[in-house]
Amino acid sequence: MWLGRISRPDFMVAINTLARNITRWSANDDKRAARLVGYIAATVDYAHVMRINDPPAKLWLSPYVDSDFGLSPDMKSTI
Repeated sequence: MWLGRISRPDFMVAINTLARNITRWSANDDKRAARLVGYIAATVDYAHVMRINDPPAKLWLSPYVDSDFGLSPDMKSTI
C-alpha cells in the first residue's frame, strides 16, 4: 500500500478494496486482484511526474516526528 501511494496513486482504490476484504476473501476478490495485476502490467510504462517551479534557493525542508518521548519515557509510538 505504501509503494502504491507513493508511486502509483491511480490504483490505490483497488488496493484499498482488496485490503479491506483480506479477512473475508472470496472468488470475486480473486478476480479483482487478477484485474489489478493486468492493469499494472498494461501500464508499467506510466510515470508519475512532479515539478517544482520555485528556484532552489526558496526551497526548504521541514522534517517532523509524530511521537513525544520526552514527557513520558514509558510511552511508545504506535505508528
